[in-house]
Amino acid sequence: MNEEIDWPTSSRYLVCLTIGPAFLSAAVYLCLARIVVAYGEDLSRFSPRFYTLTFITFDFIALLLQAAGGGIASGATTASSNKMGINIMVAGVGWQVASLGIFAILCAEFGWRVNRSSESQRNPSFALLRNTFRFKAFLWTLGLATLAIFVRSVFRCAELQAGLHGKLANQQITFMILEGAMIASACILLTVFHPGLSFQGRWHDASWSLGKKDKMGGLGVVHKSSGGNKWASWIPRKKNNSPVDEKVGVGDSEVYSHNLP
Repeated sequence: MNEEIDWPTSSRYLVCLTIGPAFLSAAVYLCLARIVVAYGEDLSRFSPRFYTLTFITFDFIALLLQAAGGGIASGATTASSNKMGINIMVAGVGWQVASLGIFAILCAEFGWRVNRSSESQRNPSFALLRNTFRFKAFLWTLGLATLAIFVRSVFRCAELQAGLHGKLANQQITFMILEGAMIASACILLTVFHPGLSFQGRWHDASWSLGKKDKMGGLGVVHKSSGGNKWASWIPRKKNNSPVDEKVGVGDSEVYSHNLP
């Protein structure tokens, strides 16, 4: 099916259609920072703050370029201004493709570091969370959603490069699969395995601050049952508490706690 799209009419929603995935990309970027905290900042090449600020800035630049280009193209009255708007949009989408590519490489590198690490090197506060099915499934769906956004962005870049009257922009089946289906898939995946739900109440615990890092710390607790099984948890230290190192017997289990700065 090769019916040519009526672009003068569709230009009303062209800008939103183009810039929409940039907001979805921002959500993906925010997730990586919290995943790094959940596994341990020492395992990452960069800090959670670096990942968030860097890629959100990249996303904002892509958003500005796409919005500006889309506005110029949709309101153009001459062929030259229309072409200029399209070129700016291509630059914005191209920037988004490059950002997603770098992001994917850094994610893969962090995953490689995690796989090489031992459980004792990882953040004990999130040990229980990391072992849940929902969190593991969330990591896979986040990767698939990122891939879907990347495929869509590459297609949109090629589509705009060929022009709004080009072959790619007017093949409806290709347009629906590589444009709509990709973003719909990403939205469905991130809705079913929503980051907030997948962190199971620990989303804010894995956050970071623009201000100074909290030095109050807390207690890293390793629980040991009579059968020899161990598991970890975290008890935040209250502001007025002094450092404590203690061993407490609780029924059939012992709780060993140590201060973590």
